Amino acid sequence: MRLEVVPTITREGQVMLRLKLYEFREGNLILISSPEFLVANKDTAAVELSADRPAEDGAPYRFELTPIRNESVL
Repeated sequence: MRLEVVPTITREGQVMLRLKLYEFREGNLILISSPEFLVANKDTAAVELSADRPAEDGAPYRFELTPIRNESVL
């Protein structure tokens, strides 16, 4: 499994999270999902993926992302 995240700060001060979820199949990376989330600063966005091959404990994969902007950088 591979996860790529591209955050972008909107004019309203929210964060757009663009994700790309890949799975390794036969030695190749295959894009399986590309969700986008609009999230307020310090709020959490989550995506749960019920893949063909679940995690070792049998549960689906769950990714939680919490953007925290450093106000002094802006």
